[in-house]
Amino acid sequence: MVLFEKKVLDFIGQNSLIPAGSPVLLAVSGGADSTAMLYAATALAAAGSLEAGLCCAHVNHGLRGAESDGDEAFVLRQAANLGLRVITRRVDVKGFAAEHKLSIETAGRRLRIGCLADMAGAAGIDLVATAHQKNDNAETLVHRLSRGTGLRGLCGIWPAKTFESGVTFIRPLLDVTRVEVVEYLRAGNVAWRTDSTNADTAHTRNFIRHRLMPAVGAGPGEPLVELLCSLSNHARHLRNLVIGAADEVWAEAADFRGRAVAISLPRLSGLHPEVKVELVRRALLRIGCREMGLDHRHYERILDLAEKNVGGRQVHLPAGFAAQRRRSKIILYRR
Repeated sequence: MVLFEKKVLDFIGQNSLIPAGSPVLLAVSGGADSTAMLYAATALAAAGSLEAGLCCAHVNHGLRGAESDGDEAFVLRQAANLGLRVITRRVDVKGFAAEHKLSIETAGRRLRIGCLADMAGAAGIDLVATAHQKNDNAETLVHRLSRGTGLRGLCGIWPAKTFESGVTFIRPLLDVTRVEVVEYLRAGNVAWRTDSTNADTAHTRNFIRHRLMPAVGAGPGEPLVELLCSLSNHARHLRNLVIGAADEVWAEAADFRGRAVAISLPRLSGLHPEVKVELVRRALLRIGCREMGLDHRHYERILDLAEKNVGGRQVHLPAGFAAQRRRSKIILYRR
């Protein structure tokens, strides 16, 4: 077993990402990261080190014309060479973005996650593996810091995340770097596809990757990617403590009333601010408010209502949601 595959296998085991015998849908775009995941997972399964049934999935976003079609054809060939079943789906990202007034990046992400969850569900699979690696995690932290974030944002990319559909997305490559990915593919003489739009630094993520990270991380000492990933790991440990504390009071603190929820202010009293934020976040998600539109400033304004005993005051939230203080409760609802 080569070192890259061992690191992937160890990370899967340490984080209990794949129960023995569970089928896994591998999300493969054709890029270096997902191609490395495809080959590493297949090699580990063939050696008996990874007890999982593997299936390959590809979502064609249709944004780059012939180049996008070439990515799909590449994934189909790779899956066939490895003897894996492959599921593909095409989506209209531009149309979806225009209809819902979203950026192309946000629309693509929503459609991709939705498609992968649907494909997994249709195939009777509960686990979807995506190829996020250490550099992606570090870049995510920098991106969030540039917009303003709190403890939850500092957690970066979690090894596993379960969505509303019940499908869990796992990230088995989170302990390897982009350099290690490329070295692994080159050592195995494995080709991969390159997305031409990834070089466009007009996009914030690409600017962080190609300009900001190399400039900030060029100094002596431990590499910036490692430092940022260590920070996110510590933040996740603290976040787990917050989640546990919120679990203890959740049933008593939140009272759901149809499409609204009332949060008891006496029950919030004395809790750590991070626990209060977690309770508010859960309540908003339960009534349909999307997490992507919320940031730390929204939570601060909602908790400010709890601190000031003035009834009727209201905080407007994204997508038509609002928070209002009524006596000893904070009411969260869609306006």
